[in-house]
Amino acid sequence: MSLGAVFQKGFTVLAFAHGREKMLKTQSTTLRDVLMSHTTMHSAIRNHPKKGDVAWCALNPIRGHEQSGLRPCVVISGSIFNQKTGTAVVCPITSKDKKGFYFRIAVETPTVKGFIMADQIRTVDWKERVIRIDGSVSVSVLKEVYGMLSVLFDTV
Repeated sequence: MSLGAVFQKGFTVLAFAHGREKMLKTQSTTLRDVLMSHTTMHSAIRNHPKKGDVAWCALNPIRGHEQSGLRPCVVISGSIFNQKTGTAVVCPITSKDKKGFYFRIAVETPTVKGFIMADQIRTVDWKERVIRIDGSVSVSVLKEVYGMLSVLFDTV
């Protein structure tokens, strides 16, 4: 069983085993309760995310090989797009290093350490799916992500 996500308030852990969610209770508030609470989702973030922000996103439901759960993501779309559309284009961050896999970019901020998955691009409704903004990545990391996207979309 691999750890899917940790929600810091309440220390509730959501684990994923073979594509199925399982709750590990650590306090009275569960992550499922937080994710399903419409008022909590809206009160957590008031302003649109900016390019380069690390946004904690609730990515469920998913299909196939998509990344799932509550996890940090890097916002790769521009601020004006995010504000005008109510959506943001993000790349999830994982803690697992796939040795030699080209589309993983190492990232370390004061609150997040992992690997940006440049091949797992998602558009999310930030009013519904973004739980909180937790800092941002450096300009050099963001440029590396855009470099990977040019390879992914064969524009090099």
